[in-house]
Amino acid sequence: MAKIAGLAVGMSLALGAVATPAGAQTIADLQAQINALLAQLAALQGGSTTTTTACSFTRSLTMGASGADVTCLQQYLQGTGHFTFSGGATGYFGSITKSAVAAWQAANGVSPAVGYFGPVSQARYSAIAGTTGGTTTGGTTTGGITTPGVEGTITVTKNPSPASGVKLYEGDSMKTVLGIKLEAKTSDIKVERIRLDLDETGDTASQDSAFYNKAVQKIYIMDGSTVLASSDLNSSTVVEESNEISITLAGMSFIVPKNTIKVLTVAMDAKSSWDSTYNADSWTVGLATDGVRGVDGAGVNQYGPSAAGVFTNSFTTEDDILDSATLAISLNSSTPNTQQVICELGTDNDECDNLEVAKFDFKAEKDNITVTDFVLDIVRAGDTVATATTAYIYDGSTLVGSASVAGTTLALMTATFSDIDWVVPSNTTRTLSVRFDIDDAALAADTFVASTDADDTTAENSVGNTVTATG
Repeated sequence: MAKIAGLAVGMSLALGAVATPAGAQTIADLQAQINALLAQLAALQGGSTTTTTACSFTRSLTMGASGADVTCLQQYLQGTGHFTFSGGATGYFGSITKSAVAAWQAANGVSPAVGYFGPVSQARYSAIAGTTGGTTTGGTTTGGITTPGVEGTITVTKNPSPASGVKLYEGDSMKTVLGIKLEAKTSDIKVERIRLDLDETGDTASQDSAFYNKAVQKIYIMDGSTVLASSDLNSSTVVEESNEISITLAGMSFIVPKNTIKVLTVAMDAKSSWDSTYNADSWTVGLATDGVRGVDGAGVNQYGPSAAGVFTNSFTTEDDILDSATLAISLNSSTPNTQQVICELGTDNDECDNLEVAKFDFKAEKDNITVTDFVLDIVRAGDTVATATTAYIYDGSTLVGSASVAGTTLALMTATFSDIDWVVPSNTTRTLSVRFDIDDAALAADTFVASTDADDTTAENSVGNTVTATG
């Protein structure tokens, strides 16, 4: 009920302004206060959001004006929730439009807010329209602010992914090292710049300038795979104060919609090479106090994090990833258990064809690994009547290679698989199944043990350099 009474008083004072010119300044002040109440009422009542075309104004608009520019203004004010006439845009600037303009002026800091849409209001409109249209960043168009005139806040925290401890290898491109979580409240927030602190925290360098002199070539702010901003790192782009360095990445127009969370990431290009003394050295990248600056719907700058909320992630520098590639060999957990087998499954009643005797896991890290040659050691014990004639290795149901079993003695034999070129993709584990053809089984107990070790495997990385297996 109080808000309805406020509207009635507003109309009375507006009429009084026409009848009493001598009190125009006082009345204008009161009118501004009333229009501020109108703006609050409009915000409480809400309004539908519509997409409008940017208006072009070549004259001031006031009571009695009409035309396409008035229609465009009314449509814009419909979108902001200030023009609520049930008949929609009419193209005529009457008392309803004047009240709507006054409410918009009060909400957007235009004084006096008396409903006259002149140069000051039009300049303010142009500034806001620049934030309500779509913006293009990194080749991708992002939506504009949909909450014009509304103040908001932004909360900036560390995203759990990626975690600290990322390894940056020589020549790495766009390696993600830090996640920034952004939460907008009350209004959309347009993030325009991010300032990062860069530190060398290991024992190798004595100055943080080693960050860009020795380790990192370029830095990015990313929205998924989209580059929002980037900068080379050198003495011209960083700011150095008291041996502390920072970099500011500006020119962004990234929208965080009201009451939603978005995550941006910091990525880096490593130097193509560095001194071996920097291998395993540690570094940090973090968000400075007020490192994120955004603009809300009212055009007010919003910052985060506070001094108490600053955060960092660490990473280490390592050799060229190819030179760090590894291959580990181990016994698969589902390898067949020791058991008695009756050999009558082959072409004759004294044979076992393709008898599985072992499974081995091959784990590649940091690069694709090609196993070129593989040697299987076979030990025969017992009555030494049956013989293993041929050995096979399978990847699932796919035959990788076969080899004749050659014996140095009755008890010690080997099977050499040459030029198999079996690839284990980077950071994966693949399994080889070992199978034998057993001949000449008799009413006697013979045992066969298949084994291998790191020295029995020849492997190389994706550029042909030798990789020494372990296991």
